[in-house]
Amino acid sequence: GERIVAGEGARLRLAFHAHDVFLVLGASGESGSVEVSVDGDRVGAVPITVDDLYTLAHIPGEKRDHVLDLRLSPGTEAYAFTFG
Repeated sequence: GERIVAGEGARLRLAFHAHDVFLVLGASGESGSVEVSVDGDRVGAVPITVDDLYTLAHIPGEKRDHVLDLRLSPGTEAYAFTFG
Protein backbone atom coordinates (compact mmCIF):
# COMPACT_ATOMS: atom_id res chain seq x y z
CA GLY A 1 0.00 0.00 0.00
CA GLU A 2 2.99 2.35 0.31
CA ARG A 3 4.36 1.95 -3.20
CA ILE A 4 3.73 3.04 -6.73
CA VAL A 5 3.72 0.50 -9.56
CA ALA A 6 4.80 1.74 -12.97
CA GLY A 7 2.50 1.33 -15.95
CA GLU A 8 3.38 1.65 -19.63
CA GLY A 9 5.38 4.86 -20.29
CA ALA A 10 5.79 5.68 -16.57
CA ARG A 11 7.96 8.71 -15.81
CA LEU A 12 8.82 10.59 -12.66
CA ARG A 13 10.45 14.00 -12.27
CA LEU A 14 11.86 15.27 -8.97
CA ALA A 15 13.70 18.46 -8.01
CA PHE A 16 16.30 17.84 -5.29
CA HIS A 17 19.32 19.35 -3.52
CA ALA A 18 21.91 16.65 -2.71
CA HIS A 19 24.97 14.69 -3.88
CA ASP A 20 23.34 11.27 -3.92
CA VAL A 21 19.88 9.95 -4.78
CA PHE A 22 18.67 6.54 -3.61
CA LEU A 23 15.32 4.84 -4.14
CA VAL A 24 13.87 1.65 -2.71
CA LEU A 25 12.74 -0.32 -5.76
CA GLY A 26 11.36 -3.73 -6.60
CA ALA A 27 9.82 -5.57 -9.52
CA SER A 28 6.48 -7.32 -9.47
CA GLY A 29 7.34 -10.78 -10.78
CA GLU A 30 10.18 -10.31 -13.25
CA SER A 31 13.09 -7.88 -13.23
CA GLY A 32 12.65 -4.26 -14.25
CA SER A 33 14.78 -1.23 -15.01
CA VAL A 34 14.92 2.50 -14.42
CA GLU A 35 16.55 4.93 -16.86
CA VAL A 36 18.06 7.86 -14.97
CA SER A 37 18.79 11.42 -16.14
CA VAL A 38 20.04 14.33 -14.06
CA ASP A 39 19.63 17.89 -15.34
CA GLY A 40 18.74 16.53 -18.78
CA ASP A 41 21.83 14.31 -19.09
CA ARG A 42 21.35 10.53 -19.13
CA VAL A 43 23.48 8.98 -16.37
CA GLY A 44 22.55 5.33 -16.96
CA ALA A 45 20.06 2.56 -16.39
CA VAL A 46 19.56 0.65 -13.15
CA PRO A 47 18.52 -3.00 -13.45
CA ILE A 48 16.01 -4.00 -10.76
CA THR A 49 16.23 -7.65 -9.74
CA VAL A 50 15.21 -7.71 -6.05
CA ASP A 51 13.54 -5.38 -3.57
CA ASP A 52 16.42 -3.21 -2.36
CA LEU A 53 17.80 0.32 -1.97
CA TYR A 54 19.31 1.35 -5.32
CA THR A 55 21.69 4.23 -6.05
CA LEU A 56 20.24 6.31 -8.86
CA ALA A 57 22.81 9.10 -9.02
CA HIS A 58 26.03 10.31 -7.42
CA ILE A 59 26.90 13.92 -8.22
CA PRO A 60 30.38 15.05 -7.13
CA GLY A 61 31.21 18.60 -6.14
CA GLU A 62 29.25 21.13 -4.17
CA LYS A 63 25.63 20.31 -3.34
CA ARG A 64 23.20 22.26 -5.49
CA ASP A 65 19.73 22.05 -7.01
CA HIS A 66 19.16 19.36 -9.65
CA VAL A 67 16.30 17.76 -11.54
CA LEU A 68 16.02 13.97 -11.65
CA ASP A 69 14.06 12.28 -14.45
CA LEU A 70 13.21 8.58 -14.27
CA ARG A 71 11.66 6.28 -16.87
CA LEU A 72 10.43 3.11 -15.19
CA SER A 73 9.69 -0.15 -16.98
CA PRO A 74 6.15 -1.49 -16.48
CA GLY A 75 5.76 -3.39 -13.21
CA THR A 76 8.65 -1.62 -11.47
CA GLU A 77 7.72 -0.77 -7.89
CA ALA A 78 8.99 2.38 -6.17
CA TYR A 79 8.74 2.91 -2.42
CA ALA A 80 10.84 5.72 -0.87
CA PHE A 81 13.56 8.19 -1.86
CA THR A 82 16.54 8.99 0.36
CA PHE A 83 19.32 11.49 -0.25
CA GLY A 84 22.94 11.97 0.75
